[in-house]
Amino acid sequence: MLDSWQKQWRLLLKVPIVPAMDVTIQFLSPGIVALFLPFCIGSLLAGGIPLLLLICTLLVLVAGAVIIRGEFSVAERAGNALMMVPFLLLNSVICIIVVVTFLLNIRIAWKRTEKSNFFLKKPRDPAG
Repeated sequence: MLDSWQKQWRLLLKVPIVPAMDVTIQFLSPGIVALFLPFCIGSLLAGGIPLLLLICTLLVLVAGAVIIRGEFSVAERAGNALMMVPFLLLNSVICIIVVVTFLLNIRIAWKRTEKSNFFLKKPRDPAG
């Protein structure tokens, strides 16, 4: 997403401001998520109003996981609520890595996994 924004941001100058801001926020979202872990750490260290903001943010996120629509049991809703914060922290760590490698212009060579069946596919026989 960051790569796409970096390559295409000039196109956003040709569209109205509100859609351009929407696209920019979406493409820069890894940076926003990357700020969650430092926000948590800073809030815990600072206390006071930042800590209150952190608690309110976490309460809203956990409440959102609990009141999600669908045919979920109480246990599933509780599990979603319990996993919300660790999921966000892990997601933030991943986004920090993504943002740092993007800013430092480090390219990571990604490999396909077994899920794509890349290594399991047999080459086509040209004879048929």
